[in-house]
Amino acid sequence: MADSLEKAVDDTMEMPHTAPNILPTELCAECKDSCCQLLPGAFFPNDLGDITVESVVAFVLSGRACIDWWECDPREVFVSTEEAVSRGCFLRPRTVAASDRPVDASWGGVCTHLSDAGCMLTRDEMPTACKALEPGKDGCVDHSGGKNGAAMAWLPYCDVMENAIGICQRENVREE
Repeated sequence: MADSLEKAVDDTMEMPHTAPNILPTELCAECKDSCCQLLPGAFFPNDLGDITVESVVAFVLSGRACIDWWECDPREVFVSTEEAVSRGCFLRPRTVAASDRPVDASWGGVCTHLSDAGCMLTRDEMPTACKALEPGKDGCVDHSGGKNGAAMAWLPYCDVMENAIGICQRENVREE
């Protein structure tokens, strides 16, 4: 039992967290971007390439994203106290209401990349979580795992994200 639990924890840390790339359908036009009006989809590490404190800070300070988090360790399997993280940080586009905040753990808002004509980002620029939405008659199905899935994807970069939060907050104060 203990060996299988350790393996599950190890697999969680090593598993690449990705999501399917689902193309938009005619249902997308019918829903009028309701998903984008509720909460922006998260970027996954594969959306940025080389993950360093500097690359995360630059991406956030460019205004394209903010740092958000899952409140507590996002893993659903038991993690020892020594291995647990206090929060699972990830990147997502900013919301209109918090467009000036590089760090924002809100649970909703309109994506800053949403215009009257739809998403202003090209398909390649869109967050993985946005591309993982499967249109349905009763709303989209999110195949990215939501905020928890994003936090899981960024878990190997927990230290990078925590360091980036401090830098982004200091830089934001200087700009004010």
